[in-house]
Amino acid sequence: MEIYNFYKVITMFLFLAIRNHGAGSASQRFLEARLVPLYGCIGGLLLFAAVFVLQGFGISKMAKNRGLEKRWLAFVPFVNIWYLGKLSGDGQFFGQRMKNTGLYAMIGQIIATGVTWAMIISEAYLFYEYGVPNVVNDSYCWTGLTGFAKTVEQFYTVSLYLVMIFQLICQVLLFILLTSLFKQYAPRNYSILSFMCLLVPLARFFTIFALRNRKAIDYDAYMRARREAYARRYQQMYGPNPYGNGPYGQNPYGQSQNPYGQSGAAQKKPEDPFEEFSSGASKKTDGPSQGPSDENSDGFFD
Repeated sequence: MEIYNFYKVITMFLFLAIRNHGAGSASQRFLEARLVPLYGCIGGLLLFAAVFVLQGFGISKMAKNRGLEKRWLAFVPFVNIWYLGKLSGDGQFFGQRMKNTGLYAMIGQIIATGVTWAMIISEAYLFYEYGVPNVVNDSYCWTGLTGFAKTVEQFYTVSLYLVMIFQLICQVLLFILLTSLFKQYAPRNYSILSFMCLLVPLARFFTIFALRNRKAIDYDAYMRARREAYARRYQQMYGPNPYGNGPYGQNPYGQSQNPYGQSGAAQKKPEDPFEEFSSGASKKTDGPSQGPSDENSDGFFD
């Protein structure tokens, strides 16, 4: 998909140069415009070939360090994505294990590339036959087309949206694949690298090449080791229990369950400050009752 990005940048630059600064008559500019897609394809292919070979050396070196065979597959278009999936292993998608991520990413790239080339061919035909187009919403638009040319233009317009959809699908699959790969080769910064390659697809080629000499690790074992190291440092700094208390659920003050230091019958029940108003207060008095005997008496009459 990166070849399309190169193609788009080059053709747009040439188109603007011819339209705004082209010398000579309109017929001369028409002849120059017919070659814009050709120059865009040549320039895009050359730039893509450079970064593709760079990525191929990175994948091949990683495969060599892992002892994988058929390292020449790293330089085969589309197949190199599947081969990269062998290095990355299973991916994770919303917490679910995803097998054969490299295979899905390869299929997505094949479909997306086919749609992209169909769009480039239709654009090249319109450039070649009808010259410099107008620019509407950052896309080319030819006026006065009829018949087959009108059909080609309609397909070209639809293909722009198809390319964006398939590009998005490919980028998501590559993001899952690269996340698994970077966890093994750059576990501390894997999320940053993955999002960088998602937002700037060209960064993928340089990042893989830069990580080629690193040794792959088991990410789960790496995280377990980090947690254990953190626990050891915590114990060294604070001890098993930083407050010197007993385990959770026991008396945190290190004393017996009786907070007054007494045991058995010696334990004294705390006095009730409202004991004289309780219902049993009259029964506990030593002398005769001073109040009325009738419990319904209001105390005003003998």
